[in-house]
Amino acid sequence: MQHPPTEAMLRQLRAAPGVLLVSLQRGYAIGALPGAGIIWKDYEPGAGALFRVVWPPGDQAASRPATTPQRAASTQPSKAAVR
Repeated sequence: MQHPPTEAMLRQLRAAPGVLLVSLQRGYAIGALPGAGIIWKDYEPGAGALFRVVWPPGDQAASRPATTPQRAASTQPSKAAVR
């Protein structure tokens, strides 16, 4: 990123189910997304470091509606009649 993220972009990132950040230097990653924490995941020479972005509890991400469909609790086959 050449510029700090806009408020609109930060809202979109907070609402995302997960955010990964690639940076050549840890110092750039730490200040890249205001209000976010970063967790170092891996490093690839020539590409940079991979970080997972985490938002504080109670942030907008916590209040977004669930978008993952719920699976049935049963693992038994359906008893519906087959015609």
